[in-house]
Parts: sequence; structure tokens; C-alpha cells
Amino acid sequence: MHTIKTKVPYIGEDEVLQIIVSNTGDRYIEESDFLAKTYATKADVLPLLNDEAQRVIRFDFQTLKGEDITEELAQAYLDGQQPYTWDESTLPDYVKKSQAWEDHCEDHGVAA
Repeated sequence: MHTIKTKVPYIGEDEVLQIIVSNTGDRYIEESDFLAKTYATKADVLPLLNDEAQRVIRFDFQTLKGEDITEELAQAYLDGQQPYTWDESTLPDYVKKSQAWEDHCEDHGVAA
């Protein structure tokens, strides 16, 4: 008997994204589509984020727990940049403030 492996989506049917946004000093939370919407990969999530996004929390309605996935998405953003961008002013806030950006600059000999 063969076992069929199914790929688990990055954001599942019972999860929602809470996006903490800062706009002119005010902070508020945006949410992704509610239940039953899935996002297969990190790259699928990136278009949901605007330049003022500060943090991204994946909230699971089954366990009632949240997980900060900001660093993972910052790394996915940087991985998708070809050619690499070095102008920090063009990056979304969640990338500029990430460890992924600092590591990226260090790896390429550029000051963050």
C-alpha cells in the first residue's frame, strides 16, 4: 500500500494572520481572510503585507495560540528579491527591522 503525502499549507484552514501595522504613529491590526482560506507557501502570504506591516502573527483557532512569523516572512521576502535590493528605504518595515535583513547585509558585506 502506498502512502500519499499531502503538503501542509503554510497557513491552514483553521488559521488566520494578524498583521500589526503602524501608520503615522498609530498601530492597528489587519486580518487575512477568515477560516477556510489557505496559503500554500510563505511567498503566497507576502502580497497580503503592506509596507507599514510591523509584525505578523499566525493564529490557530484550534489551539487558540499565536505564533510570530515575521522573521520567516522577512526571509522569504529577501529570498524573492532578484537582484538583491540594498536600498533599505524601499523595504517594508517588517523586513527593515528583522534579523533576516541584518544577516543578509552581513553576509554581503553591506551595513544595515
